[in-house]
Amino acid sequence: MSYKHPVPLYDDTTVASFITNFTFNIDQVDDEDLGEGIAFFLSSYPSRMPLDSSGENLGLLNFTDPAAYGSEQFVAVEFNSSHGFNYSYIGININSLSSLSTARFPSNQSLIGTWTATIEFNNITSMLVATLRSADNATMQPLVVSLLLQNIKTLLPQEVAVGFSASTSETYQELNQILAWSFNSTLAAPLTIPHSNKGHEKTILIVVGGVVALVLLMLVIWFALSCWKWTNRHPGFQKQRKQETARFEYRDLAAATDHFSEGRRLGEGFFGVVHRGYLKKLGCEVAIKEILNKSQVVPGQADNNIFYAELNAITSVKHKNLVKLVGWCRGNSCNFVEFICWCRRNENNRLFLVYELVPRGSLHDHLHKEETLTWETRYKIVKDITSALLYLHHECDPFILHRDIKPSNILLDNNFNAKLADFGLSRVIDHDSSRVLTIPVGTERYLAPECKKPEGVVEFSRSTDIYSYGIVLLEIACKQGTVREQVWQHYISGSLLQAADYRLNGEFNKSEMEGVIILGLWCSFPDSKKRPSMEQVTAVLEHGKPLPDLDLLDRTSVPTQLETYIDPPAPSSAGSSSYEQHA
Repeated sequence: MSYKHPVPLYDDTTVASFITNFTFNIDQVDDEDLGEGIAFFLSSYPSRMPLDSSGENLGLLNFTDPAAYGSEQFVAVEFNSSHGFNYSYIGININSLSSLSTARFPSNQSLIGTWTATIEFNNITSMLVATLRSADNATMQPLVVSLLLQNIKTLLPQEVAVGFSASTSETYQELNQILAWSFNSTLAAPLTIPHSNKGHEKTILIVVGGVVALVLLMLVIWFALSCWKWTNRHPGFQKQRKQETARFEYRDLAAATDHFSEGRRLGEGFFGVVHRGYLKKLGCEVAIKEILNKSQVVPGQADNNIFYAELNAITSVKHKNLVKLVGWCRGNSCNFVEFICWCRRNENNRLFLVYELVPRGSLHDHLHKEETLTWETRYKIVKDITSALLYLHHECDPFILHRDIKPSNILLDNNFNAKLADFGLSRVIDHDSSRVLTIPVGTERYLAPECKKPEGVVEFSRSTDIYSYGIVLLEIACKQGTVREQVWQHYISGSLLQAADYRLNGEFNKSEMEGVIILGLWCSFPDSKKRPSMEQVTAVLEHGKPLPDLDLLDRTSVPTQLETYIDPPAPSSAGSSSYEQHA
């Protein structure tokens, strides 16, 4: 084997110095004696292996020729294995297999093993020096052999082939392997410099400069288009960047949830699937919600819009009774490649929101467990969600509509503090509007009557949130399976406490129970104009303001048309949105 390109050895004025380092291995074949060795050579380019050059000829000479002449001339450093112990040596050969200088191995050493060789030619001293070291035996002294090459120009041509040659015979065999090789020479290939043509050079410079200027102009235009497309493709993105919310990489969320395994799944709702996970970066458990693409069932509502609506709504609010947003992720999309390659369509964007994990699950689960919540806990939950909704409606600027208040979206921590969750349907409303027109999306049993139009857009307002809140109050206080009409009849007949949840066994504060039920009826009036605001509700709960006479408020308007059940079939326990209809 040899290097595929010719190597310059000398020119008219200079002879090259060179140094080569290589590591090789020689091994036995079936415990037979070694034969015949390996050689590093310099010869005419391209190198040719003579016929009948096996055995001790090392692939350098023909059996019939004792020496090489003309184009067959060579200089070689031979590593002769010579049938094993007591015969191995290294030698320098010129056009012959009779070494002009040798260094023999110790009597107990053969060439079996791994070796490192250094061969150096100095153009000042004309000395060729070869050094061999054992890679297996650090205590073995290096073998050194040298020879004066008085006029290398008479031995080899200007350009030579450099490489390795080896051979075996029928009687003596071995395995030879080159493990590493480097070759360095002081003589570089000649550099041809064309004659100067100033006019031609000027033309080339003008053409090249014009091309470069055109490319730069195109890059500037492309960058400007990228900025414009990025802004339009990611509504609210720049606004979101100002929030103090962490952005996570998709790989972190996948690792936290065992790649979103079923075992980590907490639940699924209309707009998202929720998984439980452990984020190593935060050192805590979280709830990770993937926003599903439901744009096909919510006209005009693309998944990106849902994502940014929820993101902007949650990051702008901070309240002890609202589930805290820890961070977000826009998987495989929010990167430089998408920024530059805006013309390609990305169908696989995955959107995630990361929340604090509220460990005790949803209020819905606890209301339907055999071991029911005490009245003290229920009353505390009523106050917590009242505080959260008051904050959203009257303390946020602009105020926020939740639009999907229900027990499965009220989560409980270890101390049974209630936190309002799932802002997937939230809308931030400015000061100039008290309502928002939109498609009727939400959980139907909690939707106000004015939101249940079969077709077209409907009006959502603070009052529609309050209706949902009122139905939730009735669920907290009343026995399972009770509909609002039945509770209303108890109110009219003066037997309101008979509507209380029988599982409490009468262990409740009667005044508080009556207050919660009446508030639930008031807030869930079919006529939206007769419902209270959250400020009025808070005045009753926190400041003892008297409740109105609902019969007087709507003496002739018993809501027989309202068929909203207090005890619906169990929705998802993950606090996710769902769209359900009671038949």
